[in-house]
Amino acid sequence: MSPYSSDNNKKSDAERTEEEWRKLLVPSVSLEAVEQLLRQHFTAQTCRVLQQLDSYDDANYKVQLDDTFYLFKIHNGVESKQFLQDAETSCIAFQNALMEALRPVPHINSNLPVEKTENSFENPIDTAPTVLSASLSVVSEQHSPQTLCCRLLSWVPGRPMSTILFLPVESLFLTGLYLGHLHRAFDVAFPQQHAEKDAPWKKAAQRYHIWNLRHVLDIRPFVIQYLPTVDDKQARILSILDAFAAQLPDFQQKLPVGVCHNDLNDANVLCDEQCRVTGVIDYGDAVETWRVADVAVCMAYAMLSSYGKSQRGISAAAAVLRGYHSVTELSEAERRAIPLLIACRLATSVTLGFYSYQQNPENTYLLLHAQPAWNALALLWPLNEKKRTALHAAIHRLLDQAVSQSWCEGSELIGDLCVPDPTVEDSFVNVRPSN
Repeated sequence: MSPYSSDNNKKSDAERTEEEWRKLLVPSVSLEAVEQLLRQHFTAQTCRVLQQLDSYDDANYKVQLDDTFYLFKIHNGVESKQFLQDAETSCIAFQNALMEALRPVPHINSNLPVEKTENSFENPIDTAPTVLSASLSVVSEQHSPQTLCCRLLSWVPGRPMSTILFLPVESLFLTGLYLGHLHRAFDVAFPQQHAEKDAPWKKAAQRYHIWNLRHVLDIRPFVIQYLPTVDDKQARILSILDAFAAQLPDFQQKLPVGVCHNDLNDANVLCDEQCRVTGVIDYGDAVETWRVADVAVCMAYAMLSSYGKSQRGISAAAAVLRGYHSVTELSEAERRAIPLLIACRLATSVTLGFYSYQQNPENTYLLLHAQPAWNALALLWPLNEKKRTALHAAIHRLLDQAVSQSWCEGSELIGDLCVPDPTVEDSFVNVRPSN
């Protein structure tokens, strides 16, 4: 166990933050135990646990019951406790509601909760869709076992975008378009203007979550305690947080809110063999937040895709914006917030990812976006304010071009956005048109 983990274990339970609890209560369940759990609760002739999938706070498994593949999810101890105390307003129930809202939408393919009547499955808790509870191990031996909640979800075929080594930029356009359709569906199912203040989904959507960019300032203690001071890493993140603090009053006043996926990274976007987007998964971080924050999150991770990492990070982000804007428009105030919000998400990712890895060094998935995110931050957020101002002005010109009407109306053409990052020497600068 790392020295960081040892220090964390010295804290009393009352001193721990929710993020610290999430790291301690990550499920640690063997494939054999998962199979036993499935056989105990589900009626099926064939029951197989095929593999454990990458995950951040939960434990996910691809399973086969009879002739059908499913996703079996074991929830983190924090979410499980919330559900067992108040199921109706829990984030697990909220995730079910989000997926159900997408069931009738023809443009969206997503995991769907398995109803308790499907395949004659038994339901030990009187809820539908089926939510099981079981006493299971977590990564913290001191806090094991925990009563954890489990769900069976439909399997979404496809290949995670993060595994595609040569991703075409068109896939990022389609990702933005997919996100636009997600937002439209969520707006219908979870209307902001007419929703009752005590609607069950409201409490879950408005819960505190450190990954909600509205709360990005709360990563500051993690930055100071865990991030190294070498290579200006800590200084860069603190500079981003200072800029956000200065803009926060304007953001609160001008940026519309809505129910958002909040984690549309390239591991949660599925593609077919032609690199066309076929599905979106994982609603564990879904919250009510600024709508443009969700777009910025998607653009941030586009910068870390294989296309973005080929020194086309800003181009990758612009492609996502063009796809999104072709479905759902953003205001000028929202678009002006994008570079800072992208930086905030990358800052959160590197900070909490580094902290999480210190607590659970066996989970290398936590490092998936680490070095590419630091590279993107160095590109997007120069510490020299004059350079940063000039760079952001250029980025805004590209983003304005991405949403120009002449390109968005009925067109998927994105060749004009396929520009190299400013770190790449431009051999044609002297012969390019001036306008």
